[in-house]
Amino acid sequence: MKIALIAEHLGPVGRPGADAYPGGQAAVGVLSLAQALAARIRQLLASPLLSEGLGIAAASRAQARYSWDRVSQETLAVYESLPRRPLQAAA
Repeated sequence: MKIALIAEHLGPVGRPGADAYPGGQAAVGVLSLAQALAARIRQLLASPLLSEGLGIAAASRAQARYSWDRVSQETLAVYESLPRRPLQAAA
């Protein structure tokens, strides 16, 4: 399986586009999924600080996205968006 990789997505935490070419055009290459995964794992193993930063960012994102407050607000919004029909009396 082949995937297209955009270099800005592989940049260090907090530096999106760090690997982009001058002028803002990102470097694009084609690697197999296994090669891309292996390269990222090697990068994380070589940099404990990067690993920690990604872990902190992921935990923060998960807490913000999946908090009970947010889930309940989104569920309520779905219910409120449904068309309202009058209740029918039981026969």
